[in-house]
Amino acid sequence: MNPLAHGHPINRLACLFGVLALTAGCQSSAPIDITKVLTWLPSDTETLIVANGPFWMSNFRVDESRVLSRTISTEELQKYFRRLILSEVLRFATLSNTLDRERVVIAVEGSRRFRRPTGLGLMPYEGCEIVVFARDQTGRFESFMQEAVTRGLKVDEIEGNRVAVAREMREEDIWTTFVAHPSERVIVAATNRDYLQEALARIRGDRGQRALPDSLPEWKHIDRDAEFWGLRHYKEGASEEDLTSPLRCSREWCDKQAIGLIFGSSPSQQRIATITYFSRDPERRRSFDRFFLESEEGYKGLQMRSRDITPDGAENSFVLRDPDSVHHFFFGFLFLVGHGLAL
Repeated sequence: MNPLAHGHPINRLACLFGVLALTAGCQSSAPIDITKVLTWLPSDTETLIVANGPFWMSNFRVDESRVLSRTISTEELQKYFRRLILSEVLRFATLSNTLDRERVVIAVEGSRRFRRPTGLGLMPYEGCEIVVFARDQTGRFESFMQEAVTRGLKVDEIEGNRVAVAREMREEDIWTTFVAHPSERVIVAATNRDYLQEALARIRGDRGQRALPDSLPEWKHIDRDAEFWGLRHYKEGASEEDLTSPLRCSREWCDKQAIGLIFGSSPSQQRIATITYFSRDPERRRSFDRFFLESEEGYKGLQMRSRDITPDGAENSFVLRDPDSVHHFFFGFLFLVGHGLAL
């Protein structure tokens, strides 16, 4: 029996981290904020994606047959974002079923070293997802581990944590997923052992240079209160295997002066997502427009408006109302944050 649940078409692996805001009735643990969480990430992390809570765990599935001919609801659009961020956790059907209806306070993804797949499919990369819950998940994680052993999953030990390990063929590449429970309210799912090991050591208390420091220009323009937000800061010397970095100038994307990008969306307020692209190249807007509106795949029906917000930054807004616009946006968005899909 395959212990992994089928993934969503826009699945990708990454590192989810949580910010915990304590409220009445919660446990008396010290609060965790995003600054603290960033100290857990390896210093060469390139992409960060955040889902602010509270929300409740589910499989976050959207009935595609029901939305093909109508406007997508706020709840459905939220599910698209949450399933994107929690994709690796959701691959373990037993785990997601065990956590069903548990209250999530926040989830954050961090990732790095994106590379071309062997054939078709999602670009492999290193990263992990961490979900922070409102209450202790120790009992639920133990239930998951017992079921994992029954189903034949390997159990390893990393930085003093028991870790469930699963291997799966995705198209022509073998992906390995690791799941750990480093503290009472935190569940971690990762695609790379080294990334996970460093994150677990940092969660335990090891120190090191912080990922994505506050000195980066992208931070000045991020709305941390948005339901979904994040950033990518391009790394110099991008691998030739990274099709998604404009610094390496592939046929898909070329901008030697690119700095990074940020994004944000709050579907409960409006069905709009913004991506702000930063570059020292005065032609940055044209470069971004060409990528999103003139790619080989095409983005027909996707409405985009642009405006300069700084001399180096252009904000691009996308209206997400119907299935075509949502699917086209996510296809391009995933590529931009390093999680491209080769077709």
